[in-house]
Amino acid sequence: MKHCLSAALALALGSHVASAHAQDSAHAEQEPRPIWSGNHARPVPEHRLELGLLQNGHYGLSKRLELALHPLWFFALPHVELKALAAEQGPLSLAVRGRLAYPTIFLGMVSREGAGGLLPKTSSPPQALQIEGELLGSWDFAPAQTLSAALGVAVAPHASFTSAEMPLLDFPFLYPRFAPLYTVLVPRAALYLEGRLWRSLYYEASALGFLMPQLPDVGTAWALEQSLALEYRAGDRVAISLGTRLSEAKYAYATRLHYLPFADVRFGF
Repeated sequence: MKHCLSAALALALGSHVASAHAQDSAHAEQEPRPIWSGNHARPVPEHRLELGLLQNGHYGLSKRLELALHPLWFFALPHVELKALAAEQGPLSLAVRGRLAYPTIFLGMVSREGAGGLLPKTSSPPQALQIEGELLGSWDFAPAQTLSAALGVAVAPHASFTSAEMPLLDFPFLYPRFAPLYTVLVPRAALYLEGRLWRSLYYEASALGFLMPQLPDVGTAWALEQSLALEYRAGDRVAISLGTRLSEAKYAYATRLHYLPFADVRFGF
């Protein structure tokens, strides 16, 4: 698929950067463990706090535990995420990441007419908990270059409801994340590539796939998301990023492709 080109280019770019680092004696020594949070197995340093406009805030509870949530979104979508470093050996590391959310408030807020209405005004969101868990492994294959892979699953115990009470939420990017409400479970798999391009300029590329079995009016559906971002890091205090996300998914009416450019700022303390 043509839109996979961005991920392929990012992988090739990562290999090129790794080769350049290997030839540069200034970066030949092993990099210290990462300071900024990311989709890698290692948590942020103990007692470090990160706050972002779009991304979750992160806090290092200990050398092996990282807590994450978004301070503003928490009031519309109560949630908490915990990453625990399970094993670490040289360039390899393994973590367990879990997330607990209460989606009922958010679903009620988007059940409206006009701007912000993603569901019909007559929708009646059920009481529900959403539980996610995944294994996340990372390999530091070169100085300041990390390849990570994740396997996870999401479930959502909830009160019973009919399709008339709450139709399928098929809005791009939200669609696979709320799909557990409509089926038994939603497995997912992901690849993440991140590292330094030059001096304080970093990159991240990712591919994330969801399988959504037996959705109402759809049957077995899927979603594939890709992203590519550049981030300028002013030391360990400020990081500014620009990027784009792409989502291709099977909906009841057709398979659709959506793009979402984004910008974000993170602050570290």
